[in-house]
Amino acid sequence: MSCTSLLVRCRGIQQIVSCFINLYLIQYLFSLFG
Repeated sequence: MSCTSLLVRCRGIQQIVSCFINLYLIQYLFSLFG
């Protein structure tokens, strides 16, 4: 799951921002439980 593939799937600024937020949350959860 890379930023590029997420950007390709996401359309519009709000969706792109939400994708980056989701990426950040996923990395945060992995840092907690990883």
